[in-house]
Amino acid sequence: METAFKTKDVLYEWMVMRHCENDHVGHLRSVFEVLNKNKLYINIKKCEWVTERLIFLRYVISAEGILVDNDKIKAIKECPTPKTISEVRSFHVLATFYRRFIKNFSSIVAPITECLKKGKFQWGNEAKAAFSQIKEKLCTTPVLALANFVSCLN
Repeated sequence: METAFKTKDVLYEWMVMRHCENDHVGHLRSVFEVLNKNKLYINIKKCEWVTERLIFLRYVISAEGILVDNDKIKAIKECPTPKTISEVRSFHVLATFYRRFIKNFSSIVAPITECLKKGKFQWGNEAKAAFSQIKEKLCTTPVLALANFVSCLN
């Protein structure tokens, strides 16, 4: 668990290590006291309490690690073959955001990147193969493990 909140300007993290639910409630109490003392308020509709998974910056954060959001995986699976340079660019942006989940991403995406550079739309067999491979890899993505911060401190 983590006690964190964000404003439009900054993310505040109270504790970035795993701790029990009682500690979490204590941290929340401390956060609320600081907010109250400074006459700051939360939007209760945007809050999640004592949850095991949450979506943050397009990732799913959980005890297992960091995952790609299932809604994004669905969008990737259903993404049709690009027919215009604009569609190629949109897919490229989405795929690049999740590049850390794909080993050798730059090499795999190279034919698609080349398609963006040529100035006119040319979707060849190499780009088609790269498109299929990236879709497959993003939809069967491994979990990115979170660092064990406690062992790092010892």
